[in-house]
Amino acid sequence: MTLLLYSLGVVLNFVMWLTYSTLGNETRELFDLKEGESWKVGALGTVVGAGYMIAAAPASYTLAQRHGLRKGMLCSSACNVLAGILRYIGQVATIYVLVLCGQLLVGLAQPFVMAAAAQLSNECFGPTERGLATSIAILAQVIGQALVFLLGPAVGFYPLVLGELVACGLHLPLLWLWLLCGAKDHAAAPSTEASSPRSRPRGWASAARDATLPCNALWTHPAFVVLALSSGVCIGLFWSLALVFVELLGPLGYSETQAGYATFAFLLAGGVSLVGIGIVLDRTHAYRSATLGCIYVACVCSLALALVIEPGDVVSPGLLAACAVLGMALTALQAVALETAAEVTYPMPEATSSGVVLAIATGLYIGLPLLVEATKLSLKGLLFASAAVLGGIALLLSVTFRPHYRRREAEQDGGATASDSTTSNPIEIAITSR
Repeated sequence: MTLLLYSLGVVLNFVMWLTYSTLGNETRELFDLKEGESWKVGALGTVVGAGYMIAAAPASYTLAQRHGLRKGMLCSSACNVLAGILRYIGQVATIYVLVLCGQLLVGLAQPFVMAAAAQLSNECFGPTERGLATSIAILAQVIGQALVFLLGPAVGFYPLVLGELVACGLHLPLLWLWLLCGAKDHAAAPSTEASSPRSRPRGWASAARDATLPCNALWTHPAFVVLALSSGVCIGLFWSLALVFVELLGPLGYSETQAGYATFAFLLAGGVSLVGIGIVLDRTHAYRSATLGCIYVACVCSLALALVIEPGDVVSPGLLAACAVLGMALTALQAVALETAAEVTYPMPEATSSGVVLAIATGLYIGLPLLVEATKLSLKGLLFASAAVLGGIALLLSVTFRPHYRRREAEQDGGATASDSTTSNPIEIAITSR
């Protein structure tokens, strides 16, 4: 139930994030934007990234504390409600600044849940379930992104924004009641002292997370530095493509609806890949191979998409297929990256390592659309550039990325200790203690 309520909150947040970006024409008409003011539509999307960066450090600190996951989920849900109120009032009164402030609140809500995906799976699920749980948590992001491309044209501008407000208003009390009355207390206080194997919540490794470690301790792990920079760029590229894809398909002759279908294929296929990659990670723990595989596939698909996309008014099967496979690779990479970061930086809290990766991705998400707007880069040019960047990252990781899976080692050591401590033979206990 905790995972379900978490996922619902993330879906709502991502639908709110992309509402105005995917309904650009309606947004321009609503605020009567002139030709030189079209940047204001993009600002309603990029300001969400700015909000994320502002709240990233407080969110990481909150999530690392006692009951941090509960506090983070409630903070995010409350921000969604306030954002929904501001956005609706601003839309009814046609006050752009109010809508912009609402979008900023949407961004402030994001790090409290986005950085918590790996933490949620670790606190509430066992070692053989974590990969799938993290993937499902990230799947909620993809569902939110995909839904807005369907709901926007189907229900219209005002009903969508009002529906978001009502849904957020229902989600907050439901979440509060569940966490207060129904949720089991998985999240013991992080400590530098190891808890006993029997008292430790299911899924915890043998050594407790150390919330007192400074964030800059992450940079002492060379594998994490390479992973964070590389995967952060790839994830940020994925978010940016989802944001500008509809906008850049327009000049090629595609309608907003057809561009939405292509983007929907890009996101929907990514959701399917998350389930598969979660199962693979749980069974094989092949984090390095999965990371490299996702990036190499994304590189090839970016190049293929750049070659097949042509001006026209009909979305071809080849275009949809290339969008789908590219979405599969880049979406799966997010789950792989967060789980790998948790492995190589243990005993740092998962939210801290995830927060750094996603902060790098958010920085690119803010900057890349602005760069595209300033340089008037075409979609084909952006895809060729993306293929070159992804290829370079894949080669860099192939040479330099040699991860040390600290969390798995700690769990294996903890399992051995638990097995030894339950034996009834005093001689075996004495030997083990020595």
